Amino acid sequence: MSLLPETLSRIWRVSPPELRWLRPQDAASCARLHGASFLHGWQTGDFEHYAKDEAYCALGAFAGAKALVAACIARRSGDEAEILTIMVDPAWRGQNIAGRLLERALAELAAQGASQVFLEVERDNLAACALYRRLAFAEIGRRQAYYARADGTRAEAIVMRRDLAS
Repeated sequence: MSLLPETLSRIWRVSPPELRWLRPQDAASCARLHGASFLHGWQTGDFEHYAKDEAYCALGAFAGAKALVAACIARRSGDEAEILTIMVDPAWRGQNIAGRLLERALAELAAQGASQVFLEVERDNLAACALYRRLAFAEIGRRQAYYARADGTRAEAIVMRRDLAS
């Protein structure tokens, strides 16, 4: 459930969303936000796992310290990492919250020993593509008909990579 846009804008002016690690008790909010952001939402149990498992970097942005307005989930394996999802409440989009979350996740992944990070993004998601390019991700491939759309068609995915400074 989203806060009303006028309430959001008042909160944002007072203080930007707080970034913090997701906790298992945030899982239901994550599942709702993911379901509102993507055609195939993930389950609460998935987010409980991400919040508990040290192989995952699970960050959230909270307005007023309570309302989850965005989240970023990444997984590290050895010296590689993958951004699994970034989701932002529609009322909070366009305020660089995803950028702040991603920058924090990249710093955390680098501190944990990751030297490169991968992600996939729907080609038509222009805002996300622009964010990833701005943060030095480069296209390394494409996957045809990768994402399912609500109308039954399939969208192409762009595969991107960014090297992290050691």
